[in-house]
Amino acid sequence: MKTKQSLSAYRSEQEIALKDIARVLQIDTANLSRMERGVREPSTRLFLLYHILFDDISIPQYFRKNYSQWITQIIQRTTLLTEELEKEQSPNAEYRVAYLKHILNRLSTLKHESEK
Repeated sequence: MKTKQSLSAYRSEQEIALKDIARVLQIDTANLSRMERGVREPSTRLFLLYHILFDDISIPQYFRKNYSQWITQIIQRTTLLTEELEKEQSPNAEYRVAYLKHILNRLSTLKHESEK
């Protein structure tokens, strides 16, 4: 899905005027129009704001190119940290390891879903 088509589509589907969204998001109307048309690259902030405004907008679809790579990198770093903490045997290490394993499970699910 192309960015320019999808950002304007989410807004248009809700029948909300560009100037209204621009005002709510405190973005210049002309700049928002340029981002929706693909003339200007939308910021990460804009994607997050559209995600907040429109329930069905999916963040990963806009970052598909990097999303899987980022998840893989985070999985690798989390795995290394988990291994280090398992060797440490400090009072907090057990709790931290348990939580990191929870994160790893979630990231594995996200990675699997992003590769579909």
